[in-house]
Amino acid sequence: MTVYYEIDGSDTVLHVWSIEGPDARCVYDPRQSVHFPRAFPTDDEAIVALPNALPNDPPRGRFVPGKFAVGQYHPRVWRPTCEPYEGQGNPPRDSVARASALGQLSALVRSLREICRTVEPDQSVPGTQSNLLAYGHEIRNLLLIASTEVEALWQGVFEANAPAGPAPNIERLTTSNYVKLLAPMRLSEYSVELAGYPRLPAFVPFGGWDLVAPTQSLAWYDAYNKVKHARERNFPHATLANAIIAVCACLVMIAAQFGPRAQSEVDPFLRLTTLPTWRFDEKYLLPAPDTRMWRSTPLPGLW
Repeated sequence: MTVYYEIDGSDTVLHVWSIEGPDARCVYDPRQSVHFPRAFPTDDEAIVALPNALPNDPPRGRFVPGKFAVGQYHPRVWRPTCEPYEGQGNPPRDSVARASALGQLSALVRSLREICRTVEPDQSVPGTQSNLLAYGHEIRNLLLIASTEVEALWQGVFEANAPAGPAPNIERLTTSNYVKLLAPMRLSEYSVELAGYPRLPAFVPFGGWDLVAPTQSLAWYDAYNKVKHARERNFPHATLANAIIAVCACLVMIAAQFGPRAQSEVDPFLRLTTLPTWRFDEKYLLPAPDTRMWRSTPLPGLW
C-alpha cells in the first residue's frame, strides 16, 4: 500500500492518501475519501485519477509518493511528524534508555563545568596559545568516558534496529558500522554551544564524518583512541577541545534518538543551536485515527 502526500506549491502537506483496492483513502480526513468503480492495476494509476474525482474547491495540490507508511517509525531514530499534524503525537520511545543516557550526560556536564572553572575554554586571546589545547589527566578521563558513552549510544541504535533472528554481535561493531548512522539520523546537521562562553564557536561533533576514514575523520574520536591505548605517547591529544566535543556528541546522539526536547532535562551549560531540516517526506506519519497504532520497522542498511 503506497502512501501519497497531497502538497501545495510550497511543499506544505495538505492531505495524506493511501490506495486500498478501489478506495482512495484520505488518512486523516476520511470524509474526503473516494470509492472508484473498480480497482486500478497500480496505485500510481489510481492517484493520477484521484484529482478528477475530487472537488476543486479548495484547489487540489499535487500528489507525491511517500517514503514511510502511516504509523511507521524506526526505533531510537527521532524524526518529527509530518505537518499539519506535527506535534500531535510521537512514536513509542525507550524510556529506560533515554533516562539512562540523560543521567550519564548530566554527570559528564558536571565534570566539564568543573574543568572549565580551572581552564577557561577560550581561543580568542591575541598572542596566546588557545586554552582549548590544554590537556591533563582529568581532561583525558572526561574524553574517555564521554567517547565510550557515544559508543554506547551508537550501539543502542544498532541493537534496537537489529534484524529478526539470532542477535548480532554488538561488541564487534566499529566506526565502519557506526558511520552508517550519519545520513539517516542527520548527525552532521546538529551543532552545540557552551552557554556562557560566547567567544567559542558552535561545535559540530559529527561534521566531516565519512565512510572512507570513519575514525580519523572524527578528530575527537581519533584522539580518544590514541590516548586510550597509548597515553604516554599520545597524552597531548587529550585536549580540552576534544573533551568538549565528545560531551557535545553525547547530547547530539540523545537528541537524534529521543528528540531535541530532551535537552531541556539537562544542565543548560550545553545548548543545541542547529537542528536538521527535514523534507515533508522524510518525517514520520501519525497512525491513522481509527487505529492509533505505531509500527516499528528496523532502519535499513545497518546490518
